[in-house]
Amino acid sequence: LFRSIFDRKRAGRFPEIKELKQLIRDLIAPDKSLGHSDKSPSSNI
Repeated sequence: LFRSIFDRKRAGRFPEIKELKQLIRDLIAPDKSLGHSDKSPSSNI
């Protein structure tokens, strides 16, 4: 019934907002785009 999407103890850090949005989207609607949140940092050049 309960599924953890991010384990900060195992990762050793808190998730970035962008990362958290992508993890939630991947569970709920994997085919949906998050727009600018899906772009990699190198694509902003």
